[in-house]
Amino acid sequence: MVCCGPARSQDAGTLELIDPARPTAGWTAIASDGVQIGISEDAAAPGAMRIDYDFTAGSGFGIVRRAVSIPLGENYRFAFRVRGEGPANDLEFKLIDPADENVWWVNRRAFRAPETWMPMTDKRRHFEFAWGPSDGSPLESIGFIEFAIAASEGGAGTVLIDRLTYRPLPEDTPYDGVPMLRDPASAAEAKPAADGRADWRFEAGASSLVIDFGRDRPVTGLEFDWASGGSGFDV
Repeated sequence: MVCCGPARSQDAGTLELIDPARPTAGWTAIASDGVQIGISEDAAAPGAMRIDYDFTAGSGFGIVRRAVSIPLGENYRFAFRVRGEGPANDLEFKLIDPADENVWWVNRRAFRAPETWMPMTDKRRHFEFAWGPSDGSPLESIGFIEFAIAASEGGAGTVLIDRLTYRPLPEDTPYDGVPMLRDPASAAEAKPAADGRADWRFEAGASSLVIDFGRDRPVTGLEFDWASGGSGFDV
């Protein structure tokens, strides 16, 4: 797997797409008429790429993009974190084929950047075909990635993007394993979840639970039953 410019491998599979030492390296800014957009480093957020925009005409879009060369497998994940300030506008993350013709995206419409860092994760299933002559044929590789800010409320603001990474993932398949439960503060061995359910009784006082599924998989919810009206937990 090769990526143009300053991309770096964090481990055997993860590719870093914003160089923390030079966060704007390899990135360029493009704007439609009536829009000003620029990229820079931010002393208050070392390693992040700062995007400043101003919809002077009230509408339009601004784009920051970089060339890459990444083959895409059956499943993958792009992750980054974002913060900023300003009005609610569409935040688009795009994957573009090497011919610069076919675009897949995750469009976060009327997105208001939070003041503190917010993690974002986009897996293959989250991307939708946006446009191009392929009529939606899945991308086999990408030649460009883009962040676009398109006017919703318009105005001026700042978005900071940090820790942008690409990671190939195993193909999504139904989970057929058995979760293992353990208390990290206990010397007791992990035990399997009964009937595939992570049933666990917490002891009085502070305690914690680790659920090991044996592989990466999404967890969409946790259900708590309080024995005596208790409350207070962190997930």
